[in-house]
Amino acid sequence: MSTILTVVYRSHASTVFSSREARQQLKVHAQGENANAGITGVLVYCEGVFFQAIEGPVAAVDRLFGNILRDSRHHDIKLMTRTEIPKRAYGNWSMAFIETEDTPQATIPVEMRLAAIDELVCRDGPGPVDPAQFIAVFIDPAKFS
Repeated sequence: MSTILTVVYRSHASTVFSSREARQQLKVHAQGENANAGITGVLVYCEGVFFQAIEGPVAAVDRLFGNILRDSRHHDIKLMTRTEIPKRAYGNWSMAFIETEDTPQATIPVEMRLAAIDELVCRDGPGPVDPAQFIAVFIDPAKFS
């Protein structure tokens, strides 16, 4: 069984992603590229902030994250976790894409979401946070307890 790596990061989107159409084009492109590389994951967008979990073979995930770091469509990229996992959390999705404005938690401001993530990191200390928990808390900060 090969090692599965997961990377969770957040970034601020450049103005290129100010339209929903541009974000949908990103989703379609990512789904095709990720499927070819054996990468699965989820990308969440809220008020100019991307929060993403990518998982797959170590070399493929590291290559994709390196491309993200060099991509001018993102800035202020912060790695939340890079950890090996026993099995995929998002194995059914080459790249699920969630816009928080389409969720029941649409009215929660991005600042509150990021504050919940910071609290999650502080609470769990130096050990790794479950990558799926980052996504769940970003989508709905009430899941942080």
